[in-house]
Amino acid sequence: MLPVSVIIPVYITRVIQLDWLRECLESVKVQNCDCVIYDDGSKFPNEIRDIVNSYNTLFASDITNRGVSYARNVCAAIAETPYIFPLDCDDTLAEGAIQQLYSAWDGVPIYPDISKFGTENVPHWQVLDFDCEHVKTLVGFTSVNVLHSVKQWSAIGGWNPNIDFYEDGEYNARLFGRFCGKRFPKPLVNYRQHNLQRVVQYNARSHEYADKILKQIRSMDMACPGCGKRRSSNAQDVGRRGSMFSSTPAPRANVMVGGGAVDLPLEMNGKVLVQYSGGKGMAKHYKRGPSTNIPYAVKYHDFLYVDPADAVDSLSQGHPFLKVTRAGVKPVEIERPAEKVIVDEPVKTEEPMVAREPKTNVVRTPIAEAEDLPDIFHMTLKALQRLDTLTPDMAVRLLTLEEGGKHRSQMITWLKHRIKND
Repeated sequence: MLPVSVIIPVYITRVIQLDWLRECLESVKVQNCDCVIYDDGSKFPNEIRDIVNSYNTLFASDITNRGVSYARNVCAAIAETPYIFPLDCDDTLAEGAIQQLYSAWDGVPIYPDISKFGTENVPHWQVLDFDCEHVKTLVGFTSVNVLHSVKQWSAIGGWNPNIDFYEDGEYNARLFGRFCGKRFPKPLVNYRQHNLQRVVQYNARSHEYADKILKQIRSMDMACPGCGKRRSSNAQDVGRRGSMFSSTPAPRANVMVGGGAVDLPLEMNGKVLVQYSGGKGMAKHYKRGPSTNIPYAVKYHDFLYVDPADAVDSLSQGHPFLKVTRAGVKPVEIERPAEKVIVDEPVKTEEPMVAREPKTNVVRTPIAEAEDLPDIFHMTLKALQRLDTLTPDMAVRLLTLEEGGKHRSQMITWLKHRIKND
């Protein structure tokens, strides 16, 4: 038996979801590992208990719905194995998924590619490869399906029960920020797409949530080599294969970035330093590696780290990623075409990129700076009424958030009154 527990939070409000739970547990049953389930106040507790009793699982339940973060924490706390793998109750696992991930485990949290089925069918959806930059610039660049240890879960304080959307992106940022991460390039999780998903139900306020979580992530202390710091290296956290990083300094190169010389390592986390010479537009965009098909966040003339298979030594090969090969020497300068000067037109500023879809982390949309709105999801009616700075325009936006979120009738009534009587 593998020393891994698949942890599954269950919140079911429709009969069809009971069938999805059966399919989920059928896929877990053949993984040769434990399974822990927590029923988070579903509307069909007896039916769920009957389904769960037919499988060899640890099971806990509550009549109160406390949220998916709370449910996952309960599962992790009662798991009897040293490793956990989160899975949603409407998804399934590919055959041998846990065995493949555990065989690749070396102490670093590892996440697989996915496949999509249901309203959309994609046999192999490649999530982003791990990069320190992704942690702070994207609200989750992979799914919640990450194999990691219970000690790592405990060390970062578990999932935040005060977050009910993008909670997986926030949790993974803390997990990867401390212990790093790596991608397993096979579709081992089958991700069911349907209209009951939270990403569909919360779509109207996804930007507000994404921006709030992104700001929290950017304020974190990322203890990884890409930030000039060190990841956690405790032997118990690292796992059975020793240290997660080499103590030997990597060769470095002086390159021109932003008008100044910067000292950068030629290799980092198994990737090599390159200069992007593809599309000459000013905006940041994504370019897939010619050999690996991995998507990289790029901008013309920028430096970044890519898989060695995607780097070339000469531009004559027509590849967009020119490898920086010698320490202390700038890479070949690429002539930039003359840019058209437009008089009296404001210059567009680059906006942060976020993932619109927290589970697959593949749909990314630029967003504007956050509006200075009160955190209505954690406020009482009396606290909101005491705000002297609340304008009618703010009340209109808060009403939209409340109606799409907790939908508290007294809060909605007061906001409408505030808008109408100003």
